[in-house]
Parts: sequence; structure tokens; C-alpha cells
Amino acid sequence: VDDYKEVCMGLDPNNPDTDGDRVSDGNELLYELNALEPDGDRIITLQREAEIGTDLKLKIDMEAAAANAESFSLYTIPSAGIISSERIQGMIGNGISFTMDGTFQSVSVELVISENKIDSALSYGLYYVNTEKLRFERVSKQKIYGNHIYADLEHFSDYVILTDELIADATKSLRDIFRTVGNTVDELTAERTDTDRDGIPD
Repeated sequence: VDDYKEVCMGLDPNNPDTDGDRVSDGNELLYELNALEPDGDRIITLQREAEIGTDLKLKIDMEAAAANAESFSLYTIPSAGIISSERIQGMIGNGISFTMDGTFQSVSVELVISENKIDSALSYGLYYVNTEKLRFERVSKQKIYGNHIYADLEHFSDYVILTDELIADATKSLRDIFRTVGNTVDELTAERTDTDRDGIPD
């Protein structure tokens, strides 16, 4: 929002969050909130679409408090990174990292896998990367139709698509990686720190 429009609306052009509710004035207008009254706890619906590397397309629908949604970001885990299809057996495409301060009401995702990555004789699923227990956990609420995965997420973290039949091999790959690089989550995630929260790793 340019300064002239902000002044006309009674907003402070020198303050990105006039009402101090942790939602920027621009996003309050986008979310159809009142930028002059604190309403950052109001539940909004946020929709995003993204290409995850060259093999996946993502759509996300989220309901969360506006102030929490303000901090939402997602990014592609680099294929040269630790969690990659080159290192994890049975992994398809790039992993996805979701982050947000606070909690959400609900999150639904649709993932479309490139047809050339699908083997009709195998089954696939969306898995959470559990770095504390060193294993992959299949998202419990998901449906797969051809090359489409529809899932409801319970929390934000790192997710990957794995071939179900190769889950034991994928888990072994993950544990071998930790033995090689160290046993701390910090070492695993250091290469994709996003300190300015712009969705692009530092």
C-alpha cells in the first residue's frame, strides 16, 4: 500500500503494522481485516500454490489466526541437500519444508507428481521427516488418486513423498545420513536456515 493510500485510510505510513496486532497493514487489507483495530487472532483462510522442484506441484489451503499466518513460509528442500532423492531411497522429487509461528486450525495439501515419476506397480505416500526418532512417518489422513496426493497435515515440518514399498530402505538411508553428518537436528537443517523468513534459505 503506498503512503498516500495509507494516510487516506487513517493508517500510519511509517509503521508497517498500524494497529500492532502482528499482521502487516498490507496483509490486513489482503485478508479483509481491519488495519485500525487489533484482530490478528481472527481466523483467515490462506491459499498458496508452488512448484516444488521440477517433479511436484503443491496447493495448500490453511485456516489459521491472521497473526500466525503472517509468519507462514514454505520452501523446496534443495536436491543437493541432506534430505534428497539422491540420498534417500524411494524418495520422489524434492522435500517440502513448512514453517509458521504458532498453530493452525486446519491445513490441507494437494500434491501433483510428474507422470514420468510414477510406477503404476508401486504405491506412494506423503511422509513426515521425524528427525528426533530418525524415521519417516506416513501422514495418516491422505488419499492417493493416480499422481495426486490429498492430505491433511497435523503439524508443520519437513515432508517428502516416498515409495511405500521402500520405506525400510528410506529409513535406513536417513539413519546412515545421520551417522555420517552427526546426530543433531541443527546439523541436518543448517544448510537451509531462513533467518529473514522470506521463504528462501540463507
